[in-house]
Amino acid sequence: MTAFSTDAFHSPLDKKLNKTFWFGEEVMKSLEYFEGKQLDLFKSLMRQSIDLFIAEAVAQNPEAYSKQYVSEFENFFPFHFSYIRKRKDQFMPYNGFLLTAIEEIVFSESAILT
Repeated sequence: MTAFSTDAFHSPLDKKLNKTFWFGEEVMKSLEYFEGKQLDLFKSLMRQSIDLFIAEAVAQNPEAYSKQYVSEFENFFPFHFSYIRKRKDQFMPYNGFLLTAIEEIVFSESAILT
């Protein structure tokens, strides 16, 4: 059980997901203090990763959030969440793609620094 899944059975996770999103925003802001040849690419991949994490949390588990939250959240996406759930198997091969790309950048940067 995670902090999210434990609470999902007691009350909607709307506020908890919002806090997670804003935490991610603060992490993104802190990246401005770092330097690196691939920093812009790294930030772009991190942004996509955070956005996909948040969207997938709501799309794959709508019962864990209030109906209004899911409805309002879904308005920001080009696909209905029901479509995403139906096509989950098609998206599976790409699962982890962003994380792999981020790891490659981080490890190639650290190899250059050593």
